[in-house]
Amino acid sequence: MKNRNILFGYCYRNGEIKIQEENIETLKYIREAYLNGKSLLQIAEILNKKSVEYACGVTGWNTARIMRLLDEKKYLGNAVYPATLDNDTYEKIQRVKQSRNNQKNTDRKNGIYTLSLPIYCAKCGVQLKRHINLHRAIPVRWYCKNPLCKTAITKSDESLLNDIVKLLNRMIEDPDKLKTPPNTEIESNEKRRYTEEKIADLIKASAGNNETVQKKLFESAARKYIDSDSSKSRAQKLRDIFTESSKMPLFSNEMLIRTTKLIKLYANGVTGLILDNGQEINTEE
Repeated sequence: MKNRNILFGYCYRNGEIKIQEENIETLKYIREAYLNGKSLLQIAEILNKKSVEYACGVTGWNTARIMRLLDEKKYLGNAVYPATLDNDTYEKIQRVKQSRNNQKNTDRKNGIYTLSLPIYCAKCGVQLKRHINLHRAIPVRWYCKNPLCKTAITKSDESLLNDIVKLLNRMIEDPDKLKTPPNTEIESNEKRRYTEEKIADLIKASAGNNETVQKKLFESAARKYIDSDSSKSRAQKLRDIFTESSKMPLFSNEMLIRTTKLIKLYANGVTGLILDNGQEINTEE
């Protein structure tokens, strides 16, 4: 019978199931790390970085695999498997698991579950969808909804939220980084130019004696004022918010929606924020 058919931590020797000391040390590490506060994901990442094998030639540790080992009662010992775990440790593990499950339900009111802004693909501009697969070392993956793009970005919730905090804190530390994006000005200038051309056509057609021409002239003047004023107003409002705010120790959805239009994710994992003034800031800068 092949060893792959038996529980991790054991091997066949002379037709009997025996303890495999090297793997038992790995099991001890997993249990101790879990009881000392490390998450399943952190444990999986550490084991993968150390190239610890789960089976011969296999190093694909993930959260689901680790939880199965922590839950396995056969390690307590039975007629087939020698005991490698005492009841007290097993019960402690189960209590920690239950506590974390309760906390997870509470956490749905915090963190990633409070993120109310949409996240878009930086490649094509279409919205991304969050997908969870506990069999992966990093369970979270963001998929582009555009079938022609097919971008998939692996980025943990913790990493995304930390990026957002980092970017907003950057602006809080130095509000002078705010600027009026040239694209907004170009777009406004194009609209004004179009209106002014229409006015010129109307003047030619009416010899300047027309209520429609007069109305268009007022509209054009008002638009120039509004475009200029609203752009300055948005920039000043942002500047005031960042100037009056203290650095954030943790993610705040309230701060995000006060300052930001949308979130962008790049294929390489870089996070970008489009601020209310249209300016992009990202973690690659």
